[in-house]
Amino acid sequence: MESKEVIVLIERQEEVKLVFQEVGIETIFLTKEGTNDITEFFNDIFDYIIEKEELVNFVLNDNNSDLFHDVAKDIISQLNSEINQSETNFIKLIKLVK
Repeated sequence: MESKEVIVLIERQEEVKLVFQEVGIETIFLTKEGTNDITEFFNDIFDYIIEKEELVNFVLNDNNSDLFHDVAKDIISQLNSEINQSETNFIKLIKLVK
C-alpha cells in the first residue's frame, strides 16, 4: 500500500497542540486533560486512510528540546506503529468498501 509522509508541527500558543499538515484532520492538544482528541484523531486518520487508499507516516518537524517535543515524539511513534500494524486490515476494509 502506498504511503504519504505528513509533517507534524507543534504549535505553542495559549494551548500547545500538534498540527498535522496536508491531511485536513483535527489537531491533538498536548495541554488538555483526557484522551478524547487522540481517540477522535485515530478515528479520523483511519477514515482518511480508507478514503484516500494510502497509509500515512507522520514526521515531527520541531527543533525545540522540551517536554512537548518528547511527548509529541512518543505520540507520533505510537500513531505510526498503529497505522503500520493495521495495514492488512486497511487493505481488507478498502476492498469491502469498493
